[in-house]
Amino acid sequence: MEKMVQTLKNKKGFTLIEVVVVIGIISILAMVTTPLMRQTIQNYKLKGAAREIYSNLQKAKLEAIKQNSNVVMAFTTGAYAAEGGVGGYETFIDNGGEDGTGTEGDSVRNGSEVIISAGSITKNITLITASFTGGTSKAKFTGQGLPIGFGGSVQVRNTTRWYKITVSSAGNIKLEISSDGTNFVL
Repeated sequence: MEKMVQTLKNKKGFTLIEVVVVIGIISILAMVTTPLMRQTIQNYKLKGAAREIYSNLQKAKLEAIKQNSNVVMAFTTGAYAAEGGVGGYETFIDNGGEDGTGTEGDSVRNGSEVIISAGSITKNITLITASFTGGTSKAKFTGQGLPIGFGGSVQVRNTTRWYKITVSSAGNIKLEISSDGTNFVL
């Protein structure tokens, strides 16, 4: 019997108290890091949405040059909503269509005018503004790749960040970020 007790004392392992303490520490770390990870993921999704709009503006500009025709990127905006999913866009060639059933240069997709791209904003992100020359929510490019008018900008946001995509009067497109919706940096 004494030999058996001695053998059990020499066994290596964890006590129940040690296991409970480790599980408690892991639980506390999980509670602290989960909200941070969720916000980080939402910020990455916002950046992805902003880059998608940026890329589609670049694509619209290049397609205008390629087709030697006006190309319009029309945005649908909405009031900020924390749950997101507000807004979208559609890019089309504003040339009246192959069969002439549309009206060329009217900045409205009609007839058989071809859609180049379209997208909608995902959960937790809102397309809050789109303001271009003439107070319109449409970015328009000529066959030379220049904006019609003086350019403008689009803003998307989530609960903590804003992205602004700006089209200059020379047709340059840039992407900026802000944590307050006012002060944007590259």
